Amino acid sequence: DPLNNTHAYEGMIDVLKELQSRGIILAICSNREEKTVRQLAERFFKGIEFKYISGFRKGVPDKPNPYRIDEIINAENLSKDEVIYFGDKDADLKVAQNAEINLILVTYGQGSPEDYGSDYPLKVIGGCFINKYAA
Repeated sequence: DPLNNTHAYEGMIDVLKELQSRGIILAICSNREEKTVRQLAERFFKGIEFKYISGFRKGVPDKPNPYRIDEIINAENLSKDEVIYFGDKDADLKVAQNAEINLILVTYGQGSPEDYGSDYPLKVIGGCFINKYAA
């Protein structure tokens, strides 16, 4: 059950608050049901204003298809070089590649050493792989 087996990683709130204070547009793109993603965002990220929360919607392509990422980019009229996607596993790596956007991969989620060793991420941060793989 995602509502009872999910938690925010230490330090995430502080990072999101800092990004928000700098006027950065914040969005969530998850393969979980959109209703669940909204509930989790409300529970864990009080005071954080996500402009977009995109979760699984019937009939809409899911990650690693870049459709939902592109929806957000196009709605904000951004160029892809203005976007940084944070993710933790292979689906995030693949969607960032498919969307042709920069990726920062974090090691404290569901990823694997193969993901962290990929040449694609702009940077790999956190956990025991940081020194070995991060630029």
